[in-house]
Amino acid sequence: MSSTILFVDDHDILYRSGTRRVLNSPIRHHANPLITPDRPWETAIAWTSIYRNHLTRKYQLWYQSFAGDRAEEATHRCIVCYAESDDGIHFIKPDLNLFNFNEIKETNIVLIGNGGHSLRYVNSVIVDPNEKDPNQHYKMAYFDFVQDEKNEYPGLCVAFSADGIRWKKHSRAPLLKSSYGNYGQAVPFDSDLDQSWDILLSMSDAVDVIYDPRRKVFALYGKMWIDGPNGGMYWKHGMEATGSQKEGQ
Repeated sequence: MSSTILFVDDHDILYRSGTRRVLNSPIRHHANPLITPDRPWETAIAWTSIYRNHLTRKYQLWYQSFAGDRAEEATHRCIVCYAESDDGIHFIKPDLNLFNFNEIKETNIVLIGNGGHSLRYVNSVIVDPNEKDPNQHYKMAYFDFVQDEKNEYPGLCVAFSADGIRWKKHSRAPLLKSSYGNYGQAVPFDSDLDQSWDILLSMSDAVDVIYDPRRKVFALYGKMWIDGPNGGMYWKHGMEATGSQKEGQ
């Protein structure tokens, strides 16, 4: 099986003599931005993930599209869209006809939000070539609200796909609950049982996922809330990392 070796470290180098590694600064492409908002559901474009399919040789791109008040349904206010390219520069947005946007049927939307609150945010996609289940070859981590019989809980959610286009959300969500509230809100006591969440310092609305082949775990890097110097909550964002066993997906 062929593979791509980046040589950013010595992991794949058995021996080298008389050579040295030289890292050059990246140069921004002159045609940036390569993806621009030109559809009714694209008020703003943000978070992206990209993968080059070794079978089709195409670059597959997933990006967050914010529609806001343009969306008639709350689940469509912030969505995941799909584009692809032969060279990684010129992208097309195919009409997939998977999800409507208002009355428009021909869209490139591949994932919408959950629940009535619906703040689906971020889309971190990885491809797992060692996954035995073909329907879970592509894996996506994202933030969303999930509703049960009484409340909505925000946190880490995941979805799976065989082709990166047709996604199925995991039946258990959120996998990691997040706290959610307003800037300066007082930290609740343990006796405050009316809160709809149970984790104070946790991930907020953004996450990146990678697979660590040495430890054989998925590692998540995400934003988290930090309490302020005055004791109030949701002061700033920090970074956190957590790992989970591959079997725990």
